[in-house]
Amino acid sequence: MANRPNDSKLSDAEISATTDLAINDSNHQLIIIAGATASGKNQLALRLAQHVAITIINGDAMQLYRGLPILTAQPSGDEKAQTPHLLYGINDIHEKYSVARWLEIVQQAIGQARDNHTIPVIVGGSSMYLDRLLNGITIIPEIPDNIKQQAETLRAQKGNLALYELLADDDRQRLHVNDSHRIIRSYCVYQATGQSLLWWQKNHHQDSIAPESLTKIALMPARDVLYQRCNQRLLQMIENGALEEIRAILDEDDSLPACQAIGVKPLKSYLRGEIGRDEAVERAQQQTRNYAKRQYSWLNNHYHADRIISDELTEVDFIAMARKMLAEKP
Repeated sequence: MANRPNDSKLSDAEISATTDLAINDSNHQLIIIAGATASGKNQLALRLAQHVAITIINGDAMQLYRGLPILTAQPSGDEKAQTPHLLYGINDIHEKYSVARWLEIVQQAIGQARDNHTIPVIVGGSSMYLDRLLNGITIIPEIPDNIKQQAETLRAQKGNLALYELLADDDRQRLHVNDSHRIIRSYCVYQATGQSLLWWQKNHHQDSIAPESLTKIALMPARDVLYQRCNQRLLQMIENGALEEIRAILDEDDSLPACQAIGVKPLKSYLRGEIGRDEAVERAQQQTRNYAKRQYSWLNNHYHADRIISDELTEVDFIAMARKMLAEKP
C-alpha cells in the first residue's frame, strides 16, 4: 500500500473515534484479509493497525515454517514491531502441519488477541486454510504415505480414469473424471479407510469456527498489475537473501512440506548447477504467477468477500471502510 496522502490526513479526533469502535467490538469481531500472493495483504493489515488495536494472525501455510522467511514473504522484524503478529515461523521445516492443526492454533490465537483487547485479523492466501475456517472441516484419519504414492504412480501410468474406476460408488457419482485433485483425494481416503470421502464428509464434519461478526476483505488488483508485482517481488527476495535461505536447505528432501514453497525447487536447481540463474528466476516467477491465478479463482468462486479492494485506497476511503466494517458488527 502506498503511504497516506498528505492532503488526506485525519484529525486526532477522527482517529480516536475509529479506535473507540475497535475497542468496543474487539470481543466479537474477526477480520480476514485474503488475496493472491503479492497483493499487499500484510501492508493493508499494518495500515489498519495505525488506527485500531489489532493482532495479525498468519493464514498462510508456508509462512508457518521457520527457515524461509524471505522466500515465503513473512513480515519483517520492523513490521512485527508495529503490532502483534502470531503464528509466523513457528514450525520446523521437517514437520508436517495439517489444516486441522492450524484450525486448533488459530482459534487459540484469536482468543489471545481478544484477551489483549485487540481485534484478530487473519491475513493469508492459503485457500484450503481459509476455506476450512469459513466452512468447517471433515476429520479424516491420516493417509499413509505409501497410499498417496500409489495413487500418484497409478495416475501417472494409467491416467485419471484408472483411479476414477476404483473410487467408491458415491464418490464416483459426484466427481468428474478430469477432476484430478479430488479423484486422488477420494481414492486415498477409500483405500486407507474403506469408506468414501463423501461418507466422511457427512459423518465427521466439524463446523466452522468463524463467528457471525466476520468481515471478509479480498485484495484483487488487476491481473497485469499483480503479475508484475509477483515478478518484481521474486527479484527483491533474491536481492534480500532468498538464495542463502535455499542454500541452507539444499540437501533437505524436496518432498518436505516447507520445500513446496513457491520458488524453492527452481532455485535449488540453480544452486546445484542444473540450470542457469535466469532460467531459475523465470521458473520461480512463473510458479508465482500460476499460484496467484489459482488464488484468484478461489477468491472469485468461493470466498464471497464483503469488500473487494482492487485499487489503492486514499486514507479517507480507507478510514471510511474501517469505520463501516467495525460499526456495523454487533
